[in-house]
Amino acid sequence: MDKKFVTIAIVVAIAVIVAVGVLYTTGILKFGSASSIKNTQEATQTVGQINNGVQDISSILTNIDKKLG
Repeated sequence: MDKKFVTIAIVVAIAVIVAVGVLYTTGILKFGSASSIKNTQEATQTVGQINNGVQDISSILTNIDKKLG
């Protein structure tokens, strides 16, 4: 394998782990059973939080990609 590819893969994996950890500790990303969602409003909020988390992770990966060239 190409050394640059391996480096990018490792950096991306670490970035995803860190991003998920940060989102979880700040309360943006919550892990729970589906039965904990009690109503439509909660479900909508949860989907919105997950969407925000995905956008944050995407931004981080885009920045890493730009820096690695």
